[in-house]
Parts: sequence; structure tokens; C-alpha cells
Amino acid sequence: MTTKRKKTGVLILLLFSLVTFNSCEDAGETPEANKVSTTPAIKGSAGVCWALRTVTTVNTGGVNIGTDLTIDVGTGVGIFMDNGKSVDVGTVTLNGLPLGKVSNNYMTTVSVTQPTGVDFSKGIKWAITGGNGFAAFNHTVTNSFPYTGTFTSAKTLTKADGYTLGFSSVSGADSIIFAINDVVKTVPGNIKSYTFTAAQLSKLAKGPGVVQAVPYNYKIVNYGGKPIAFGNQVSYSQTITIN
Repeated sequence: MTTKRKKTGVLILLLFSLVTFNSCEDAGETPEANKVSTTPAIKGSAGVCWALRTVTTVNTGGVNIGTDLTIDVGTGVGIFMDNGKSVDVGTVTLNGLPLGKVSNNYMTTVSVTQPTGVDFSKGIKWAITGGNGFAAFNHTVTNSFPYTGTFTSAKTLTKADGYTLGFSSVSGADSIIFAINDVVKTVPGNIKSYTFTAAQLSKLAKGPGVVQAVPYNYKIVNYGGKPIAFGNQVSYSQTITIN
């Protein structure tokens, strides 16, 4: 049993690494063709703490585990800024789990022993020990993740025909990011689907791609005179073929 669980965790890690696109950049910046940020910067905040649920559907042809695999992983991202640069604020935890630090950006990592990441079933709690002008705090997030109905997106995209993706319903979202590779559109949270036109899709390269639909909400709370944005995202992704 232990060996089977370990192999399953490794497989989830490998598949998740192929289709996770959350990063620490503004959603409008797309430096790599198939990698787009879905953690938007929040104007007026000195720091952001994002709780993320990433639901990814992968075409697993040839992996011998069925046609598709859906992965639901909980992660977190913390970014704290001073004069335009990320700074060290000590230890950052999300639901008691310490976040790793890369270039003073904090994020959780998915491991073989915890392949589904952070457990959000009992809420969302952030804590930092403080540093570089940021006071220590413990914060319980009061708003819930956005609720979504069924996510719909075709597995094949023909650029000349346009492409629609979205949900059967959405509630509790401030905004929704829709993306196909690095073609991105952000809409108000009450718009449950979006159609990309042939003109918008014209620059996409043919071949494999990824579509994303990401509802999110946030609240800004002041700690030690610093406005911190606490955000919740649900990111739905699916691998597709672009023609």
C-alpha cells in the first residue's frame, strides 16, 4: 500500500508541474508563451496573500490511467513589497504549513507526502512572524472561495472559429481571469463565460495549449499600517490542442 500511494503521489506531482501557471507576476505580464500568471497584483496593497485551489484536467493518453485526470490541489502565495521589491517578512504559514521562499516570494510546494497541497476544508488562516517593516500577524480569512458550476471548455481549438470557455454558474467572485496560453482577458465576476475571437487567437502557435478560467475575490486588511490583500482563487485548467 505504501508503494502504491507513493507512486500515485509522484504521478500527481509530475502532471501538476506541467499545468500549474500561478506565479508572482501581474496577470497582464506574459513573458513566456505558455505560462501566464493568474495571481493579479492588487492596487493599494503592500502585500498579498493568495489562497489557491487549482483544478486541472489533463489529457493522459499513453499514461495508462484513463483518458483524462483531474487534479485538485491547494496552494498559497505570499508577496510583501517595499519600494517595488519583494522583502523578507520572516516565516509565513498558511493553515499551519510553512511556505517556502524564493527571491523573497513565498509559496507552498506540492510534495509526494502531501500531493494535494493545503487542506482548506476547515478555513483559511495566515500568519507571519514579521520583518522589514511588516508587523507579525495572525489572520483568519472571512470570505470563502468563489463558487462555480460546471467548467466547460472544448479539447480542440480552431483559431479561425474563436473559442468559448466558462462555467454554468459563478458566485462570490470579484473578477474572473480567462486565458488561453498567454492570451488573457479579465472580466467582472458576474460574467460566467467568455468568447475569444479569431483576431485574439491569431498569435497562438498550433499544437498543445492550456486554457484557464480563474474566479477570485479579496479583502484588504491593515496590519501595522500595511494594507494586506487576502485573496481566494479557484483556477480551472485544461490541456487542449490548438489548430
